[in-house]
Amino acid sequence: MNPSYIKFAAQTPGEQALRLLRSKGIAATLQKNPHPNQKEGCSYALFVRGNTQNALALIERAGIRHRGIETLREER
Repeated sequence: MNPSYIKFAAQTPGEQALRLLRSKGIAATLQKNPHPNQKEGCSYALFVRGNTQNALALIERAGIRHRGIETLREER
């Protein structure tokens, strides 16, 4: 199974989400998006250890802007 991640257009909202999740005891890492969509500006990816959907719900309740969830594609 390929891991899912939450996409962000910029580093700042990604860092806000990272701090929020860590404050709730959820392990996560923020990095450059391995498969960015240039049209959406999705240049950062937040990988969550655990349930990505639950993490996204927390991020949405906090009003942090995101670009949704994407599944990491395998390179062929």
